[in-house]
Amino acid sequence: VVGGGTDLSLSSALMASRVSEHERAPMRVGRDCRLHPSAGVIGVDLGDRCEIGVNVMLEPTTTIVDSRSGAMISAGAIAGQSDISITNEPNSACPVLRPR
Repeated sequence: VVGGGTDLSLSSALMASRVSEHERAPMRVGRDCRLHPSAGVIGVDLGDRCEIGVNVMLEPTTTIVDSRSGAMISAGAIAGQSDISITNEPNSACPVLRPR
């Protein structure tokens, strides 16, 4: 399910996780989200007003830096959260999560 006002830019991708060989789990992307060019979200639900930066690929096991706490967390831990931005930043080897 993709919420109203959500923008999927050129070459961005959404893919639900596989449950079995022929079935995928339901996935939700909230309202007014934006996936920038070549961004991808695989099996991670997004809340409302989320932004995924250029070339950021998120899977549940992707390690990201949570700027709110400074901790390294998995992308699965932020599933369903609203008002966040995840981007590649020059001083970080991992994508960085910031409040939006």
